[in-house]
Amino acid sequence: MTALDRFAALDNPFPPEDELPVGCTADGTPYYEGDEIVTLNGEVYFYDNLDVDTILTALGISIQTAMQED
Repeated sequence: MTALDRFAALDNPFPPEDELPVGCTADGTPYYEGDEIVTLNGEVYFYDNLDVDTILTALGISIQTAMQED
């Protein structure tokens, strides 16, 4: 079963029985052979789920709000 097959069957709450997960992402979601993943600082993320906030947080870069200095 490919990642596309699993995506098509998202309404099924049970994982495919014929395929075991390869590992889990940083939030505990299992991933399977063929899934596109990225490793940042030892944590695994799905490629399609990455956004700027996730990347900056994983790299330990703080997000600040600019303020005018007097």
